[in-house]
Formats: sequence, C-alpha cells, structure tokens
Amino acid sequence: MNSTPLIPRPLLFFAIGFSLLMLALQSVQPNLLYQRESILAGEAWRLWTGNFVHTNITHLALNLAGFWVFLLLCGQTQRLKFLIFSIIFCAFIVGIGLFLFNPQIIWYAGFSGIQYGLFLAGGIVLVIESEKVYGSALLMLVIGKMLMDAFTPTEQLSQSLIEAPVIHQAHWYGAIAGIVSTFPRIFQAIQHQPAPHV
Repeated sequence: MNSTPLIPRPLLFFAIGFSLLMLALQSVQPNLLYQRESILAGEAWRLWTGNFVHTNITHLALNLAGFWVFLLLCGQTQRLKFLIFSIIFCAFIVGIGLFLFNPQIIWYAGFSGIQYGLFLAGGIVLVIESEKVYGSALLMLVIGKMLMDAFTPTEQLSQSLIEAPVIHQAHWYGAIAGIVSTFPRIFQAIQHQPAPHV
C-alpha cells in the first residue's frame, strides 16, 4: 500500500455529508422506505430511496460503520464519481430486483445491499490497481460472508438489533450490481495493458 491518506479528501467530505444525509432521512423514513403496495400505487421513488433509510438508529449506525470501514479499506483506489455512480446503481438494482423477483417482500429498508456491492466493487478495483493479494482477500472475505449468511437458518442477533428480518436477497442484488459497476474500469484497465513483447 502507498503512503497516501486512507480516505482521500474528496471522499472524506462526501462520506461525512452522505452520513449526515442518511441520519436526516430517518425523520421521513415512512415516506421513503421500500413498500411494495405504495410502489404499485405509483410511489416509484421508494424503489431507490428505501436503500437510504433504516428500521432504527442501531440499524443506521451498523450500516454507516460498514460504509466507513469500506472507505478505510478501499478509499485509496476509489474515485468520487465512481463511488457515487456505484451507490446510485446498486440502489436501483436492489429496488428493481426486490420488486421483480421477490413479490413476497412487502417492505425493506437499509443500506446493506448497496454496502455489499461497494465492498465487491472495491475489491475488484483493488485487484485492477495492482493490489491483487489485498483485493482478492477482501473479495473472498465478502463472498464467504454472503455464502455463510445464505446457509445460516437464523440470525437472532441481527434481527433483534435492527428489529426486522434480514433480507439477504437485497445483499445478492447489491453484490451483482457492484460487480457490474466495475465493468467500465475493467475494460479500461484491459485497454491500457502494455502489448506483449514478441
């Protein structure tokens, strides 16, 4: 790793503002959470905004802590525009995925789906940026956590803290979106590879 700050200044300012925004959004949480019936009634914004409100302050604190851990681990290789794009894209895919493929889920709130996408995107970018061992370790850790969650029958602690069931489907949709969001950077890295010597 190089000696640049763990979180570059533009990302730091954005992260502070974004954290304060999510805290403020809790005051209007009922109007923003993913609610299937309300979406069907025309409140389409809930597909996206449900990712930015939480069931309670503990839920918010847990997800914000995860967001800051992501920045500490991956901030050196993140570009602000890419981070913002990844958040918006992951939020959209999580909402659309739940709506199209999980009609039994009538409501959802939380940033965790996006968070899984960010961690996977961050790991891939680390690999692209020549931090192959570090990036690969992060990818294996996150994928291992997702697989462990998929085969864990109950999560009593998590459910008691957030006062709601854990929606693993959102994690998978976010993860897929995070991987897809890195495609332009992957293609860019491939194009800039030096030609092999003959």
